[in-house]
Amino acid sequence: MKNQDKTLNILLVEDNRAMSAVIIELLSHTQLSLSITSTDTGQGALEKLKANRFDCVLLDYELPDYNANEVLKRLQNKQLLSMPIIVLTGHSQEKLANDVLALGAIDFITKAECSPEKLNRAITYAISRNQFRISQANEEKAQISQLLDTATAETNHLLNYDRLTDLPNRELFKAYLNKSIARACRHQLNVCLLYIDLDNFKCINDSLGHDLGDKALIAFCHRLQSIIRSNDALCRVGEDEFAIYLDFIENASDTAIVAEKIIRLTTIPVKIDNHEIYLYCSIGICYHSQFTGNSETLLSNAQTAMLSVKKNGKNNFIYFSHEMTTKAQKRLYLEQEIRLALANDDFHMVYQPKVDVKTQRVTGAEALIRWHHPKNGVIPPNEFIPVAEQSDLILKLDSYILDKVINQISQWQEEGLEVPVISVNIPSREFQRGDLVSCVQGTLRKYQVVGNKLEIEITERLLMERCEENIKILNHLKDLDIHISVDDFGTGYSSLSYLVQFPCDVLKIDKSFIDQLPQSKDNCKIVEAIIMLAHKLGKRVVAEGVETEVQYQYLSSLGCDQIQGYYFDKPLNIKDFSIKLDKIKFKDFANISQIKAC
Repeated sequence: MKNQDKTLNILLVEDNRAMSAVIIELLSHTQLSLSITSTDTGQGALEKLKANRFDCVLLDYELPDYNANEVLKRLQNKQLLSMPIIVLTGHSQEKLANDVLALGAIDFITKAECSPEKLNRAITYAISRNQFRISQANEEKAQISQLLDTATAETNHLLNYDRLTDLPNRELFKAYLNKSIARACRHQLNVCLLYIDLDNFKCINDSLGHDLGDKALIAFCHRLQSIIRSNDALCRVGEDEFAIYLDFIENASDTAIVAEKIIRLTTIPVKIDNHEIYLYCSIGICYHSQFTGNSETLLSNAQTAMLSVKKNGKNNFIYFSHEMTTKAQKRLYLEQEIRLALANDDFHMVYQPKVDVKTQRVTGAEALIRWHHPKNGVIPPNEFIPVAEQSDLILKLDSYILDKVINQISQWQEEGLEVPVISVNIPSREFQRGDLVSCVQGTLRKYQVVGNKLEIEITERLLMERCEENIKILNHLKDLDIHISVDDFGTGYSSLSYLVQFPCDVLKIDKSFIDQLPQSKDNCKIVEAIIMLAHKLGKRVVAEGVETEVQYQYLSSLGCDQIQGYYFDKPLNIKDFSIKLDKIKFKDFANISQIKAC
């Protein structure tokens, strides 16, 4: 008795009418309830399969237009292989069977072995097998979908959150800020952002390693989280920079309370791997009762305020003002113009003579950079050098100066002039970069100048920052026969034990001590002590900023070795200094009038 539970729709694809009639007759004697649709071409099969849903397809291998392989391929391309297909053929070949099965057919039987029982079993198996295949495919799709959802979630997290601290990153934080600013505008709320930068964090990474530095950042992050409220937002906006948006702040003084808490925490060391680390920070605050900008403006203003703290001693906080924006814009403009000036060779060097007190001869000079801007005229060094120091430009500027000076020494030597030692001031960033020695050595070799014609001036503060590393660098410079001078001596905090180890030739007394000579008794004592100490250590002394006859005579009486200042000469351009080298000696000091600083 036939199963009447469900009528199965069967598509029979057979070009031989007699064979088609035989197969239909055989199907009528199966235990299945069937509804049979017939077609005699491969194209007809494709069209019917596209338009209708069949429970099973009986496909003749050889058709007038296509064979079974070609039909299966076209079904694959059109994604219509979701129905079970049994291939019928008059040939019994294993390769033929393998080919159609590989292309997606469920079964393969020869027409000669067709019987009601065989067809009943084949159709039942094909439908069951196809349902299993669909179920398995759906499970795989679900697993893949789940994996994709997980991967998408993880990717979104990586895109929006900081890997180290798991805090929102800058982009996610900006989106949050924009929504908060919009809400503040609608409800007339105050807008407040703290921009926090760790002070001297690079030193921690350099001295203790990046792994420990990462742990310090995480510890600092936890400290900030312990201070803010649940409705506030904390973000890591840079390597050692964080930002806090304070929600629902009633007045500016509430912001100051949060900033003061952060500053107070910096007095407590963080204990990491047997190290006690002090994490000091500078905080810029942007507070507005009627803010109309966007997240970028808010972050930029708070960052500008933070940079102002950096310039004025660090480890403090300050509120943003529009005057800061003006300064920041000027700084950005100068930075761009410095880059252009370096590219266009718009800077020039001047040379201020150093005179031997005993022989009254020019025995040295300090090379100083000057800038005559094509539009803005003369821009003094105290304006553009600090801008360069706040960026990577100071490194390029210093390389530029070294190249200019050593090249000029070479030119003077070619002109047959007796060139004294020319000194160049090196900033701290150049020392920290680590390739100062190779840079100097390469430039000397480039212009074929010997090292003893060059003197490197390093400030006392710089020397004391990383004493051990600096001693190694100085020794390498001394190996090149280069002179070493400690600039601004007396303004830092030199350790006498380190001073003995530093391979320096000259101590240069800072101008601030010379200005009040000999009226200030305290300055007189300091200058006398420096000269005595230097001579005991076998080092020469240069006094800079000498402007009067009285200062010159007093320093001479103390045994100062060299004098530099407007009393003898202002910084001279190349032409004038070349004339000075040609004469090489001052003949009549009595007639030299005091030259005022310009």
